Amino acid sequence: LIKSEQELSQANATKNVFVSIIAHDLKGPVGNFTQLLNLLKENFNDISNDEKLDYLNILQALSKKTNTLLDDLLLWARIQMNTLEFSIELTNIKSLIQSSVEIVKEKAQEKNIEIISDINDLDVEINESSVKTVIRNLLSNAIKFSHRNSKIEISSFVNEDLNSITISVKDSGVGIPKENLDKLFKIESSFSTFGTDKEKGTGLGLIICKELVRKNNGTIRVESTEKKGTTFHFTLPVRT
Repeated sequence: LIKSEQELSQANATKNVFVSIIAHDLKGPVGNFTQLLNLLKENFNDISNDEKLDYLNILQALSKKTNTLLDDLLLWARIQMNTLEFSIELTNIKSLIQSSVEIVKEKAQEKNIEIISDINDLDVEINESSVKTVIRNLLSNAIKFSHRNSKIEISSFVNEDLNSITISVKDSGVGIPKENLDKLFKIESSFSTFGTDKEKGTGLGLIICKELVRKNNGTIRVESTEKKGTTFHFTLPVRT
């Protein structure tokens, strides 16, 4: 009975988060998108080319935000319904992380943030696309909460048992209050804060990371000090 009650509570929390995201985080940018398009259409001949370009830049940013949110929602739904394809393959972790860094490099450059990578050159037994998602999420979070003109470090070390590797993503940003650390990976908490440039998230990213790391037979944890920075550590199995 206790287990059933816990599962029901988890299911209700998941449903409530979905409804909240659709009602607020998704409806907001879609509504803004529609309003801007109407303004642009109605005043097209009365506004300058520079103003039109400003409109288009705002629309582009809104479309990117909405697309990212939809990707997160669909991935989370697939995880919950156990429909996510999850084949394990031998992958070079150094190459995988280098390609993931390239994806977020433009976002880092916007805040003049340097990403320093120091990764072991070895093969791991993982689902490649899911680990890329984890790395991109952690790097994006680090960029979001880092100050301009700072550095982010992504590093690795092979654990003593030689059966796993730990990947760490470290920033020197705003940090996380101690009382909020336990909320980061819980769907019922839906914990999200603004970044250093007022960037807004949905709170789903780290929850997805936890599920994907677990599916790769790994674990994830966080260390953080307010005003000093945050480090996320997650493990992956190496080739046996």
